[in-house]
Amino acid sequence: MNKIGTLFLFQFRLHRKSILIWAFALFGFMAMYMMFFSTMQEIAQVKLEFMPEAYLQLMGISDLSGINNYNSYYAMIFHILLIVISIFAITFGMNLLLKEEKNKTIEFLYSLEVTRSQIFCSKLLLAFFALFLVCMAASFGGILLGFIVGDQSFQLDKLIPKIATGCLIPFLYLTITFSAAALSSKRSTTGLGCGFLLTTYLLGYLGNLLHTKAQWLCYFSPFEVLSPSKTLQWDGETLFICAFYLLLFVISLLIGWLRYQKRDFQL
Repeated sequence: MNKIGTLFLFQFRLHRKSILIWAFALFGFMAMYMMFFSTMQEIAQVKLEFMPEAYLQLMGISDLSGINNYNSYYAMIFHILLIVISIFAITFGMNLLLKEEKNKTIEFLYSLEVTRSQIFCSKLLLAFFALFLVCMAASFGGILLGFIVGDQSFQLDKLIPKIATGCLIPFLYLTITFSAAALSSKRSTTGLGCGFLLTTYLLGYLGNLLHTKAQWLCYFSPFEVLSPSKTLQWDGETLFICAFYLLLFVISLLIGWLRYQKRDFQL
């Protein structure tokens, strides 16, 4: 455990600049959008009324009346921002493993007399920690502005559950793609990871667009099941889907960890 902590701190020093840049950028992005909450109500209401419903659904906007509500407006913006956060999760997490061979840093790690399990766990902890910081920075940007420019519709106790469920989305993508990167550096790329993200997002959009004809497609998209733009109803169906995602989370990590122990590195 001590070696895992040492590796974690060592790698955090190497990547802290990029993590902080992402965190401050997303904090500023969210704060900027929420700062103009009152102004956006009038402008967006007029412009969005003329947009096709399909386009609004692609952006995660299901009800225009939500623009007049701070919590709902926050959820709309945060829903879009989660795509960016998920891209960060995929690229940052996968590169922690994929660049080992490209930059020959795996040779240095081996010289420290650490096991592959310790390397895998330290990098996974760093990826989780980095994603947690980025999610918190983006979330705090909206919460802070809620106290400054939010009206009576800003309700922190109701906003936090939406933030928490929404933040599960990039963590799921991080786990799946990080484990995929542990399989092989030849077959795993960040491009494929982002392609996987785009595919699942569009499946959810298509399922919403077709409604009853193909609504089952929404189950393949965490952006729909865990969407912060919707009030999550914790009924039996939702709990079952979340349990499935949790199982997928655990299985992905287990497969990635087991495969990393036997992976052949090109030194």
